[in-house]
Amino acid sequence: MRRAHRVFRAQPETRGLYVRAFWLVLKKRIQLTIGGRRLAHSARALCEDSQSTMPHQTIATAITKASKLVPGASCLTQALAADVLLKQNGYNPEIRIGVKSEKTSALSAHAWVVCDGQIVLGGTEDEIKEYSLLTKLHSAES
Repeated sequence: MRRAHRVFRAQPETRGLYVRAFWLVLKKRIQLTIGGRRLAHSARALCEDSQSTMPHQTIATAITKASKLVPGASCLTQALAADVLLKQNGYNPEIRIGVKSEKTSALSAHAWVVCDGQIVLGGTEDEIKEYSLLTKLHSAES
C-alpha cells in the first residue's frame, strides 16, 4: 500500500502517467492470463486519454512502478503496456523477445522494449546481450 501512496505524491505531470501505466499493466496482465481482448470501457478510456509527449524513460519508470503493484506482471506484460504508452506519446517502440540457456539446460525467455535504437525497458545492454533474439514485434493494438 505504501507504493500506491507514492503515486499520489508524485509530481502532477507524472501522476496521471503513473495511473495510466498501472491500468495498462493490469490490463495486459489480465489479457495474458485469460486471453481476453478487452476490459471495461472505463479502464480503456483512462489508458487512452494521454496525448502529451513524455520522455520515454519517464514512461518506462511509470511502467516499472506500476508493475510492482500488479501481481505477476511479467516482462512481457510490462513490454506490452510500455508499447501502448510509448505509441500514445509519439514513439515507435519495438518489443523484442529472446531466450537464453540456463545452467540447468532449461531455456529462459525475456521481453524488452527498444525505442529509437536504445533499450528503454527490460534491462541493460549487458543483461540483454545474454539473450538470443527470437523476434521483434511492432504491435498494432493499443
